[in-house]
Formats: sequence, C-alpha cells, structure tokens
Amino acid sequence: MLIFLAILSVLGKFNIFTATFYFMPQTAIKEYFDSVTAHYKRGNATEHTYRGDLQKLIEAIIPTINATNEPKCISCGAPDYIITDKAEIPLGYIEAKDKYYAVNNGELIIALDEMNPKLVDKIIAAKPEKVITLDKLFTGNDQLKTNTVLQMRDAEIDFKTI
Repeated sequence: MLIFLAILSVLGKFNIFTATFYFMPQTAIKEYFDSVTAHYKRGNATEHTYRGDLQKLIEAIIPTINATNEPKCISCGAPDYIITDKAEIPLGYIEAKDKYYAVNNGELIIALDEMNPKLVDKIIAAKPEKVITLDKLFTGNDQLKTNTVLQMRDAEIDFKTI
C-alpha cells in the first residue's frame, strides 16, 4: 500500500512523509488485507501467492502507473516488480523479501505484514536509508515499538509508522 508513494519518495518525485496518506484509497487497502488474510488462513500460500494482490493495490493507489510482477530480466537482475508510467518508462523496482519489500535497491524498506525483534534486526542489517511500517503491527506491544524506534535511530535509519 505504501509502495507507490514510497517509490516516488525514493525517486524524489513525492514526499511521502509530508503528504502521508491523503491519497490512499481505503477500500483498496481493505481489499488487499482481506485477500492476503484469506490466502494466509488457507495455510498453503507462498510468496508468489500474494504478488497479484500487491500488484492490484499498487495500481489502485496510483492509477497513472503500471506494476508488472516478474518482469523480464534487466541489467541488474530480475526484480520482483517493475514500476512504470503509462508510457512504460521505468520509475523503480520492488524486490519482495521475506516479510518486507525493498525498494530502489534497498534504499527504502516497507514492512506491512508483521514486526518482531528478529525482523527488526534483519531490516537494520540491510542498512536502508528509510523504513516504513504500519503502526498496527505494534498493537499491544509498545515495548517492541519503542525498541524499534531506538534501534533505527541508533542505526541512523529514518523510521516512520503510519
């Protein structure tokens, strides 16, 4: 859900931290989480199971772009998604990692599904410039949120929850 705004932020075309989510279509977000939850509850989902859901969400959030899942290999490898404008000019790439998304070669990390101490350590080890996650991932665990904020600050990572 944050992916497109985050990509544009990384590319310098949009400031996600000042604009926040005035532009976020809440129905698209709800549909995304409902679908992901349904896949998860079936117990047989893999990383690829969720990719169509993310592609729909990305395109719903910013209808002026295209998200292509599993695009052709490019000079730097095979990204999980390529984000292009309607003229098919590349704007950025998304790499789906275990439990988070890395945008623009890991410059930005977005965690949408869960947060725990091991994942925080893994994200910090990736050395991104920015990390965005959902505030609801910390619901009921203020200690984890506080520790995450402090660890990110110590690692000089710009950390935001929404």
